[in-house]
Amino acid sequence: MQREDVTIKPAFEERYRALLGERYEEFLKRSLTFLRRSVRINTLKAPRYTILRQLEAQFTVEPVAWCPDGFFVEHAERRDIGNTTLHSLGLIYVQEA
Repeated sequence: MQREDVTIKPAFEERYRALLGERYEEFLKRSLTFLRRSVRINTLKAPRYTILRQLEAQFTVEPVAWCPDGFFVEHAERRDIGNTTLHSLGLIYVQEA
């Protein structure tokens, strides 16, 4: 998902075009793209399967290949996983994976 609602200040563009040259457009594209939301399950609070079941009830969940307790989470209308009860209770931690 890419953001369309951002205004780039001329001084910023001038500086980074000078630094990056032809790579500036790719830099800008990557900078304005949301990272995939991911979480890590806190197995010190509850069993993994219990938390995962609750997470799957609210989001589409996909395992992170290199982290057994890490999951990418998606929802068609929500990006606020940090405002969920699971996060408030410390059952999950929001990550950048």
